[in-house]
Amino acid sequence: MLSNKFVALISLHFAVSAAIATAINSVQVTPYMDEIFHIPQAQQYCAHNLSHWDPMITTLPGLYLISLLLIQPLIAIGVPMETACSVVSLRAHNVMFAVLNFILCNAIMLKLSKPKERDEVVLSAFVLSLFPVSYFFSFLYYTDQGSLFCVLLSYWLSLCGRHVQSGSVLLIAVLFRQTNIVWVLFTAGTVLLREIEEPWKQFSGSQLVMFPLFLLSYISGLYPYPRVRLLTRLLPYMMVCVLFMLFILYNGSVVVGDKSHHQAVLHLPQFFYFFSFATFFAAPHVLLHGRGWDCVKYDHMIKVGLVLAALCSVHRFMHVHPYLLADNRHYPFYVWKDLLSCHVVVPYCLTPIFGLAVFLCMSRLSMKLTSPWLLLFVVCVAMTTVPQKLIEFRYFVIPYIMMRLHIGPGNRLQVLLEFIIYAVVNSVTVFLFLYHPFKWSNNSEWQRFMW
Repeated sequence: MLSNKFVALISLHFAVSAAIATAINSVQVTPYMDEIFHIPQAQQYCAHNLSHWDPMITTLPGLYLISLLLIQPLIAIGVPMETACSVVSLRAHNVMFAVLNFILCNAIMLKLSKPKERDEVVLSAFVLSLFPVSYFFSFLYYTDQGSLFCVLLSYWLSLCGRHVQSGSVLLIAVLFRQTNIVWVLFTAGTVLLREIEEPWKQFSGSQLVMFPLFLLSYISGLYPYPRVRLLTRLLPYMMVCVLFMLFILYNGSVVVGDKSHHQAVLHLPQFFYFFSFATFFAAPHVLLHGRGWDCVKYDHMIKVGLVLAALCSVHRFMHVHPYLLADNRHYPFYVWKDLLSCHVVVPYCLTPIFGLAVFLCMSRLSMKLTSPWLLLFVVCVAMTTVPQKLIEFRYFVIPYIMMRLHIGPGNRLQVLLEFIIYAVVNSVTVFLFLYHPFKWSNNSEWQRFMW
């Protein structure tokens, strides 16, 4: 049975989101930024012209197929296609996904939390659903909210033991964004870790260095375990991976459409950018917990190693995407211009912060999760971020949400401080978008600031 608090928060979420969406639609009537590609493509799909494809679009058609499905009830009751698939209507799909993502955050956090933490879950999930980077794109027709919805739904299904349904939803997630294949691997990895959790605890004291030997003994049959059951549970995820590999063989690349500006590189600082970003937004949970700053006093060799890794990454593997330098409508432009590139020594000076951010986040996660899980998460974060040449905070959304879900609900002070951070950032971003448009010298159209 739904609690009164849960119903009230859903209603509040929808009311606030609808109000912001109305304000944004009133000032930005026409498609903006990437919407100039997404909305015409969706309208072609709404008209059942499925053979049309804009070569500038680099993601698969999951967003447009879902929109085609969502407008069918409207068409059935006589709403004209032009209205059902208008700019406002298409943007409204993401407002719906934003509310659903609140429900999923709540459901997943309930699954992951201890009984004594569950009173705080619904409020914590509500705040997490307002995470600024993903929440802003509730009001534009982008892939972010739909992609997040599919990943969260599939993860919740896997936690419920419904692996066929989970794999099916993950296939849709990959149709939203090809990089979601990483979260297919993550979900499969967590299924594996849950299955072998008890035997692993009994194996050589659960030392991480022994984990490869444990897996080898399991695979070779030296360690008694129902391998057929595990294989059956992993099969749906394996099938998605096989289909994805066939797609790459057919397409010749992960990217569809314009491949020229989406080449994979080895951009190692992205890994450290992500954890610095995560430490800022999750600061109340990463810094204000039982161990607090005490963890900083220990494991000095690990901290030194992380700083050295950050130094090496900054020195040899920094990349600058042309889009980053050319577009002043986004936060990353100013992070690069006013911080990372303001002087040649600045990235090197920031490496202790980069290393400490990784250490703090992983220390916080290690309070609730096993070493193999931490290793799996680190690998998935690296796979998501490191190949990207462009510094784009939208790439950080899913790993951040996953990290935050596994940290748990926290206490009321932590949730309140987290809400304040999110509310301030959201308010500033929406205010600038609505009320501070500007023009470029070579373009007469109004430009608006956004993530």
